[in-house]
Amino acid sequence: QSATTPWWGRTQDGDGRVDARWTKVDALGGAVVSRAPVPPSSVICGAPVTAEGGRMVVEEYGNRRLSQFDASGVLRWQSGDTSTPLSSSTPAVISVAANGDSTYAVGDRLRRVNASGGVMFDVATGVTGVKYLAVNASGDTWLVANDSGTAATVSRFSPSGNQLWSTTASAACIWETTAALLTATDELLFAGFACNEARVVRIAADGRLLWQRLVSGAEPRSRVRLSALSVDGAGNAYVAGCAEAGFLTYFSPNAWTVAASWSASGAERWSAAADVA
Repeated sequence: QSATTPWWGRTQDGDGRVDARWTKVDALGGAVVSRAPVPPSSVICGAPVTAEGGRMVVEEYGNRRLSQFDASGVLRWQSGDTSTPLSSSTPAVISVAANGDSTYAVGDRLRRVNASGGVMFDVATGVTGVKYLAVNASGDTWLVANDSGTAATVSRFSPSGNQLWSTTASAACIWETTAALLTATDELLFAGFACNEARVVRIAADGRLLWQRLVSGAEPRSRVRLSALSVDGAGNAYVAGCAEAGFLTYFSPNAWTVAASWSASGAERWSAAADVA
């Protein structure tokens, strides 16, 4: 919170190291931060904070039920689904609509529950390793998935859970999705890391791959990872991230900040790098 003393805290036992999965600042200036164990563990966090500062949690074991807690950490409801997802090392991803409907992907399952936890649909996606999920105002769902493979799969589902289309973007090396953004026109922009380069892909609302672009570094900071995406009113795409020689550590913290922009059609507008070491 704004002061140094927390209002409350909750701990879930788990093995492995812990990472901050999300943070949220409310209207009063208080901050809610989650730290979750890396799978395997008993609980996967990383889901959105509810409007009033509560949280959503997906259990990893059993049938991976979705639970909602209020701002005091008290359980409100738990949704018991009947199907068990295929295992995946990727934590669950969740989107919560203004009406309280929660759409989440875990393993190979895509599920939606209402504000009380009632299951609205529960379908197989055909993919595991979902890294990004977005829902538009009409209730359509987009998934970006990659699970230690050389491709990223983008899928769109209807409000009732029917798959509308699926598109794949491939690379010659292991692909790691690092950021994604659903635009106001239902185009999906996402970034990945493969072969030490950053890749930016734009997918049309009907599933067509509009364009794919590379962002490469220069020695000695040749590895480029993008972590932020945005579009303006004209549809121009903007990306930002860092270029480094390897994994950043206390003893090797040097990195460049990199940024680039393309037009809606994929023409490069500009690129820049700044040494912030």
